[in-house]
Amino acid sequence: MKMLLAIAAAAPLVVSCSAAMAQSFSGKWPLTVTKSLFENGTYCLTVTDDGSEGWPHSGAATIAQEPYGFFQVIKGKFLVDIVVPAQGQNEVLEFTADGRNGSIGNGAAQLIAGGEPLDSGEMVVGKKGGC
Repeated sequence: MKMLLAIAAAAPLVVSCSAAMAQSFSGKWPLTVTKSLFENGTYCLTVTDDGSEGWPHSGAATIAQEPYGFFQVIKGKFLVDIVVPAQGQNEVLEFTADGRNGSIGNGAAQLIAGGEPLDSGEMVVGKKGGC
């Protein structure tokens, strides 16, 4: 009887942990940017969903060309900032889209240089693990 009670008490924890892991954004996501002046092309966005950036779904983010960045999901919005070294100061390549239940929707990309928006475009997100 005690064993059945222990199993019954532990079952919700297993379900809760499994649900949280199933919703992870961790992985490699193919991105295609169009209608941009400078940033058109394909990128492989790698995110590590470990909560390290202050939100339950947040962590490191990189693209092959630039290895420094982070992502956060805030109120269903998936936000990525990638640092792009430039002459004199860094620029930031931003990706934004809807992000829910471990999935990223299509969205937009923007390049910020010198504190000003420099360029933007549409972004299509492929299937997780697709790059």
